[in-house]
Amino acid sequence: MGHELSVRRAVANVLLRPARPPDFSLDFQGKDETLLHTIADRKEHQPEVISYYKDASKTETTDSCSNFGSLQAIKVVKRNQSGVILELELDFQNGVVSVQSEYNMRAILGCGITNINLLDGSSVEMSILPSAYISIEKNGDGTYAVHGGGYGHGIGMSQNGAQKLCGQGFDYKRILNYFYQDTELTELYQPQNTTKEEGGA
Repeated sequence: MGHELSVRRAVANVLLRPARPPDFSLDFQGKDETLLHTIADRKEHQPEVISYYKDASKTETTDSCSNFGSLQAIKVVKRNQSGVILELELDFQNGVVSVQSEYNMRAILGCGITNINLLDGSSVEMSILPSAYISIEKNGDGTYAVHGGGYGHGIGMSQNGAQKLCGQGFDYKRILNYFYQDTELTELYQPQNTTKEEGGA
């Protein structure tokens, strides 16, 4: 419990900045068929990480989500240590979908992207979420406000994080140690001295 609370606080500190508008919105209204089709497609590719349940009790599974109706809520079930979502639950009128795997979540939620606002003030259109390192809040109008933590899979070194640490005065060794703790930098290649000593043959 303590670990999960510290992860939530870390995610909140990075992603939920009250004065900052959301990075993008998700709007699934009128997109139920597209959303359910995308879920079914992802389940076909990775059946072991997507489950369909008949209701919120999640005691009885079903083989199809085609009759689940419209999306009612998105819930984050589990995050990893760095805050990336590991499991997501989509509550529909007539069933529940449990989604694991970062790419599946990005593809499924990508159905609802309206536009993505970048830090430089510009915006881009995308069909997949840039990352699963996000916070999601439901708005009163049925859309979802999303704050994101960059691009990619959330494993390894964050380019944006490294740039911020550099701006705070970290050198490359401290930056690498921040992302890859308990590792050691070593030289793998050491050139041999190829110069001949004077007087040698």
